[in-house]
Amino acid sequence: MPSFRIALLVPLTAAMICASSPGFAQRGGGSSGSSGAGASSGITIGSSSGPVAPPEITVQGNSPLQSMVTPQDSRILASQAASFVRCAKLPDNAQMLSDILDHSPRELVAQRALHEFILSHAGCYQDMSMSPASPQSPQLGECNNIVTGLCRVTYDRGALYETALDKFAPDYQLGQLQTFDPAIRARFIARQKERNRIRLSVDRDYFMVVACMVQLRPREALDMLQAKQGSPEERTMRSEMIGRRSPCVGGARNVNFDPGQFRAYTAEAVYEWISAARNTNTLVS
Repeated sequence: MPSFRIALLVPLTAAMICASSPGFAQRGGGSSGSSGAGASSGITIGSSSGPVAPPEITVQGNSPLQSMVTPQDSRILASQAASFVRCAKLPDNAQMLSDILDHSPRELVAQRALHEFILSHAGCYQDMSMSPASPQSPQLGECNNIVTGLCRVTYDRGALYETALDKFAPDYQLGQLQTFDPAIRARFIARQKERNRIRLSVDRDYFMVVACMVQLRPREALDMLQAKQGSPEERTMRSEMIGRRSPCVGGARNVNFDPGQFRAYTAEAVYEWISAARNTNTLVS
């Protein structure tokens, strides 16, 4: 069965973020209120018309050094990132944490802040011995491929987003009433357009796919983040989010995600949706 990189299938833009509930949104983003190239994305929501759905899609992450993520490498990095944040906790400096979470991974302010945070908690960071004695900023926050040739930064950021959600929005119930609210949706799209303008395309597309899935299945996204990594509960909620023939991936019958990366991007997308719902530029307080 053929497989495609998601970036080669359709142009993934803000038009993916639906204007109304799945049963009422129309084809191609025309009812989304979006304009520009994304308005003719070809993604069909709540309609059987449109292009024939691809049989299978493999959604890959943002590593420039490996063409595919191996499950073993991803499990190791996800586990190490979670252990690091449990040990180091969140930065005491609110500005540092906001710099990491409220900017895209490609922005220098985010890279430098994450580099400084990791370096100041080197005792909590596994495999730090494999990096240079004095890594130069922003190495540890830029890609940080000190272990397998795979960018660890995705996993470190994901663990920080999860912990920040637990601290700053522990009881927030994100639902479709919020994710399909026109004002909230408009704020979300506007923020992502600015925030992700210099993000690598494959990284941005992955985030937008997951953000679309969070919009459609916000409760399942929250439940997945509450479940233990690698647990049956996590797998169940991830499957519910991905679904079959999801409009977020052009109606593909089968979609392959790396579980560790999918969880990291889900945490970021939930953080961004809650920020939009609260009408704030940051959840850090």
